[in-house]
Amino acid sequence: MATVRDHESRLVFIIEKSLHDKFRVRAAEDKLSQKAFIAATLQAYVDDDPNIVEFVQKLTGLARKNSEKQKRNLKRAEEVMKRFTPFDADEIDNILDVIERENPNI
Repeated sequence: MATVRDHESRLVFIIEKSLHDKFRVRAAEDKLSQKAFIAATLQAYVDDDPNIVEFVQKLTGLARKNSEKQKRNLKRAEEVMKRFTPFDADEIDNILDVIERENPNI
């Protein structure tokens, strides 16, 4: 077994032998060591890589909860924008058209 240096830590877990065999084959096909794959996956997880975040949300069932939360937040944001924006999109377009006509060099 390899020596663990001071800045390293050993990660040990038990999985079914058939899963481990399939993992070893897939990693070899992708020209990855098992260590490189696990280390890169862990790094992506702690760095909040969007691909890993999406996977974890699916894994934990949080995707549905988060999407509902995002919908509520978007609705609230739209309401706030309506409250604090005195013009609708057509009025803003008209104002920009007038500015453009008055100042063609802009």
